[in-house]
Order: sequence, then C-alpha cells, then structure tokens
Amino acid sequence: MIIFTYLSNFLHLLYAFSGLHPIHVTVTEIELDEKDKRLEIMMRVFIDDFETTMRTNLNQPALDILNPKGGQTRDQLIEAFIKDRFKITLDNKSQPLNYLGHEQEGDAFVLYIEGPNVKKFRTIGIYNDILTEEYDDSVESRTRNCSRKS
Repeated sequence: MIIFTYLSNFLHLLYAFSGLHPIHVTVTEIELDEKDKRLEIMMRVFIDDFETTMRTNLNQPALDILNPKGGQTRDQLIEAFIKDRFKITLDNKSQPLNYLGHEQEGDAFVLYIEGPNVKKFRTIGIYNDILTEEYDDSVESRTRNCSRKS
C-alpha cells in the first residue's frame, strides 16, 4: 500500500509540473479479502493514455472517453475494453473478474474490479495489456496483499 501511494503521488507531481507525463503507466493494487473470499483490485491509469489506446485498438479515432456517444456509458466502454486485456490466474487457473466501476481523480481513472469466490491458492498471475499495445514504454506497477493469517 505504501509503494502504491508513493508511486501515485510521484506520478501526479511529475504530471503537474511537466504538463506531460513521460511514462505510460498503470498502477494496480490487489488485496485478498479473506472474509468475503474475493480479490479487491484497484487500478489507476492516466485518462489520455487510456483514451489513445482505446481509439487505436477500437479503430475509433474520434472516441471521447469522458463524453461517450452512441448510447454507451463510460463504464460500458471501459468494461468492454479491459475484459480481454486484464486477467488474473490463481494456481494457473483463470479467475473470473467483475468490473465494478470507476472514479475520476484529476487526470486519472481509478478502476474497481473484483475477483469473487476465491479459493485457497499458492500462486497468482497477472496479465495487464491495457497500455502495452499502444505504448512500447508502458510500465505496470503492482502491489499485492495476499498474505494469509493463521
């Protein structure tokens, strides 16, 4: 959690002072809620990077993620886009994920995702291709809190 906070604050300061951000990044935090047996996932992504990637991959050069047209909501666009680009495996088995929604924090979206009905696992695999199709220099930072308390 501390790493996530520092990285997030650093990226916001970098963006604010430069007018542009020199790296293309998603920051993902994953926590295991043992009581409710689910993964709680929070992902931050700069809106302009996300929109550019969506425009290219969806072949919609006029796409405006902040003001979607065609009867779709922002959440519908985001959910459809990340469905095949963000995946989790537990012990090499695909974990179902549910997109819950998003918030806008300044120049970034915070996406909320859950992985329900989590059974005991030994390993976790994370696939995040949200920005890498568009940006060769994209970075994905992760923080996991999946420790088990006896």
